[in-house]
Formats: sequence, C-alpha cells, structure tokens
Amino acid sequence: MKLTRPLALAAAAAILLAVTGCSSDSGTSNDGLADQPIDGVSYAADHGETWPLTVDKVSVLCPGNNQLVIAAGGQSYAVNGLAKQTGEYDDIFDIWKDDPDNPGAKLDLTPVQELAESICG
Repeated sequence: MKLTRPLALAAAAAILLAVTGCSSDSGTSNDGLADQPIDGVSYAADHGETWPLTVDKVSVLCPGNNQLVIAAGGQSYAVNGLAKQTGEYDDIFDIWKDDPDNPGAKLDLTPVQELAESICG
C-alpha cells in the first residue's frame, strides 16, 4: 500500500501525539511518560506538628501506574508500595520523622499521601 503525503503526515502526527501523551504546558500532566515535578509544593508550616517528614518542602512526582513519589533535596522518595516496588526511588523512611509520643514508631504519613493523591489522582 502506498501512502500519500497527506496520509503520511496524518499518520506521523498521530504517532507523535501518542508518544507525547497529548500533554499540555501547564506542568500538571499525569501521562506517566516521565517523572516531572508538578505543582504541589508543601511546607511543614502548612501542616504544623502533623507534618511527618524531616524536610520542610517537597515536590510531588507522578510517574504513572498509580505510583506516588515525592522529591526533596535532590532525591526522589517512594510514598506508596507501587512506587517502592519499582526500586527506582529512595525509601521514604530516610526522611520520615519519629513519633515523639510512641518510641519506635513514625508519625502518620497521611498528609504526604493525601498531597500526592490530590495531585496525581
């Protein structure tokens, strides 16, 4: 089958759109094609004593496949098991605060999980 020039251009455009995931420039795409920081910076001050991390600020990454990941200090940390099982991210345990009221326990990660879920969907 011989392709005409318009048909070939249309096919190329369709492939390009499929590869890029039709992402916009808004920085909020969750197409899963790359780990790109998106809107969703959170500060410890926003959550007070309930902020469970030793870092004051994080960026949320949405690599796709329901993985929840945050970035802080040049490192990327798995927030959920789906991200952790890939082996691509550092363990959030490294920046997870101890619970001062329960020796040996950590603070509740719910604020971080809710932040990531609200952004990544």
